[in-house]
Amino acid sequence: ADDLQNDKPLDIPRIKANIESLVESVIRNPDALSLLTRLKQQDGYTYSHSMAVCVLAVTLGRFLGLSQGALRSLGMGTLLQDVGKLSIPTELLQKHDALTETERFTISQHVSLSLNMLVSTSDFPPEALDIVRHHHERYDGTGYPRGIAGKEISPFSSIAGLADSYEAMTNTRPYRDALNSYEALGELYSQRDQLFPTAMVENLIHCVGVFPIGSVVELDNGAIGIVVGRNETQQLKPKVMVVLDASGTRLTPCPTIDLASSDPLAGQPTRVMHVVDAGAIGINPAEFFL
Repeated sequence: ADDLQNDKPLDIPRIKANIESLVESVIRNPDALSLLTRLKQQDGYTYSHSMAVCVLAVTLGRFLGLSQGALRSLGMGTLLQDVGKLSIPTELLQKHDALTETERFTISQHVSLSLNMLVSTSDFPPEALDIVRHHHERYDGTGYPRGIAGKEISPFSSIAGLADSYEAMTNTRPYRDALNSYEALGELYSQRDQLFPTAMVENLIHCVGVFPIGSVVELDNGAIGIVVGRNETQQLKPKVMVVLDASGTRLTPCPTIDLASSDPLAGQPTRVMHVVDAGAIGINPAEFFL
């Protein structure tokens, strides 16, 4: 981003090396990397959003069994799919009020702007260019810039668009509040085979988990915890770090409970009741991991 803002050429070899490192990190520990990306959302939105989309897309690609070469192309495309926004006025990207038709068209031009920046760049994978070109296309043909539909949209572009949508929905924007992960996944599922293929949405839910890492949740005993791990066979019973007891008192140290194997006879919680707004109860998940 700094290179583009200062009119410097993209350092593709360096980007490739970083993507390879990211892919290897996702393969080693996708949950930890996902959490770290969440904690970085305090930075500039476009940069943080691009990083978050890249990590989520590569994590989903890994879940789907893509090769390391395919994951690198997926990472390259998703990391740079929005670079064209650097040429669009910041005040327009951060506008609070409803966009006019002209303003929506201007923002949609980031696709062609991104392509212009990347198409002549040597060693940029064609699969990654396809992501840049089509990540705003939708399964029912309502996307842009071409309005293509169904199988005309490559699986890579579907992964990129789905990751982009999920990350946008779960982050606060000037014109709307963020959804929690549970709400975002539910909304995407309700529009399956409209925005994205059903199978892709279901794979995202299995990959991310019903309660993603970093979610703040209320347990059935009234305690508040942060999801720190998932159980692949029991998505509704994650591993939770309990940070507040039922009376709202902070716990030190914070015990971690695996809800899939917790003991109700010992007074341990056994299930998540619902996701809660961390800010509303004064919890910042970042402070428990730094």
